Amino acid sequence: MNNGNFMTRSSFRKFRNKIIKKVKASANELRNKSEGLQLKERKIGFTPHMFRHTYATNLYYAGVDIKTAQYYLGHSNLSVTLDIYTHLKKENIEVSEAKKINNYLDRFMVV
Repeated sequence: MNNGNFMTRSSFRKFRNKIIKKVKASANELRNKSEGLQLKERKIGFTPHMFRHTYATNLYYAGVDIKTAQYYLGHSNLSVTLDIYTHLKKENIEVSEAKKINNYLDRFMVV
């Protein structure tokens, strides 16, 4: 993977198992610190596609332009990349617009 090649199934399985082991260790640590709180044991499951989506999201937030992201993600059609980025941009706009409104209204707060 570090050399830019695709991961084999066995490489992915090893990679996934390392992540699951770390997540379970963190959950056990949290469970030990919780002192009597009821924490449910949940099955940890994820797919390679989830990693791809996370990668696309990280490209967006890192400010990578759409054509470069298309290349990195291997999308033959720009509309696929745009669909992902448009969804992320909408979420980002909603948060930033809410902040603008709150900042404006804060000016009128009486302390």
